[in-house]
Amino acid sequence: MKVLYHQLPKIDEDFYSLLGVDLEIVDPVTRSRESRIKNDGTGDYYTDMWVCEWLKSSGNHAYNIRKHPLINANSSKDINNYKWPDLNFKDMLGNFKKDAIEVFHNRKRAILVGRTCPGIFEIYANMCGMKKSIVGLTLNSNITESIIDHIL
Repeated sequence: MKVLYHQLPKIDEDFYSLLGVDLEIVDPVTRSRESRIKNDGTGDYYTDMWVCEWLKSSGNHAYNIRKHPLINANSSKDINNYKWPDLNFKDMLGNFKKDAIEVFHNRKRAILVGRTCPGIFEIYANMCGMKKSIVGLTLNSNITESIIDHIL
């Protein structure tokens, strides 16, 4: 099993075969939009495509978010001025067709199309912080709507 980030293991072919699995996920590749893993003395960290920073503290086995890029955004102007990621996914789909053909024709498995990121609310919460995102649903609905419109 290959693990780039502990939350996202890539299962080896022999393990699938051992279990008799007849379904396989084909994921778009998001690594081109993420920073390389670095270490700043507190642990390993990287920045995802939404510019959220994730830290795996020394001694831990999973990454947790430590920087929410919109935590200080308080107006629609702040939201509109934020440098949103380019959601043209052509670079993420580079090997997608080749991988899908390999899974379907050569391994004889059904294909489940993977995802490029968490769900809409999770992205929103990651970008704003959990407390601000929940409060924003009721107290700052215009800002919340603006953020979610950009995510979509």
